[in-house]
Amino acid sequence: MPAGEKRLVFGKARGWERRLVEDTLRWSFGERTLDVLREGEIYAARAYWIELHLVSPGLEELITLLGRLGRHPYSAGLFLGWIRRRKFHPSLPLIQRITGLADKGIVRVAEKASQLFLYGRDVLCGSIKGFVGGRPRKGQLVIIANELGEPLGLGVFRGGKEVCVENKLDLGWYLRRAG
Repeated sequence: MPAGEKRLVFGKARGWERRLVEDTLRWSFGERTLDVLREGEIYAARAYWIELHLVSPGLEELITLLGRLGRHPYSAGLFLGWIRRRKFHPSLPLIQRITGLADKGIVRVAEKASQLFLYGRDVLCGSIKGFVGGRPRKGQLVIIANELGEPLGLGVFRGGKEVCVENKLDLGWYLRRAG
């Protein structure tokens, strides 16, 4: 390992990391979204960053065995998101899993707005077709969904005069990143 390089460690999430995930999901999307976390144990990949993964019981055994051998996987299970500056940022796979469970924090947008959002654009107030669970609070994370209710990504509700939702992460990111 080169000098100054930090070694990757993959192990069970610390209590504060788990609470941060739970609090973010509860506050933004509702209590029922925590059901997803009951499917496994939260693990963290730590180096200069913290990435969180939901690991099923069968994979936990493998991770434990690898740890005894001094090996740490980079990831395993469902990628939940990352922590940066003590703030949890949900991943696209997590957003897709919790959309059906969320009882708030979903913004449905018109077809044209859906297309623009997938190109990384923010959501204008006039493009909003409705909210699940009422109008979000300013600064709340929201799931952007098309008119069929399919999740397209994640934003922060701003509630301004023109821009209502700032795009944080969308499904088009996968294509833009590779291009």
